[in-house]
Amino acid sequence: VYIAGQDPVAYLKRFIGRVSHLHVKDVAPVLAEKSRGKQSGIGMSHSAIGEGVNAGNIRECLTILKEFGFGGAVSLECDAGGGPVLERSLKWFGGLLDELTYASDLTLAVTEDA
Repeated sequence: VYIAGQDPVAYLKRFIGRVSHLHVKDVAPVLAEKSRGKQSGIGMSHSAIGEGVNAGNIRECLTILKEFGFGGAVSLECDAGGGPVLERSLKWFGGLLDELTYASDLTLAVTEDA
């Protein structure tokens, strides 16, 4: 929605009664500047969730979903191939759920190689 040039918050408010699954992806500033409003989607962003230009929208959308009572599935898309970008995404998203006191079954287990 964001990369297609739409306002994710307004879009969610319009269709909230029809949302059964949430797909979360953040966008690197350079890619957003280059692609926003010119494409309907992007394959790779290489931005940890919470570190791109869409973080504020993600926060506001989750607030709205919590108030609505959304309990559906959430998919986090992070083009990181494992590693630190994925770990930062999980940490940020888990922290956001905690901050909003949004009950979830998200379990974060970040391990370091010895």
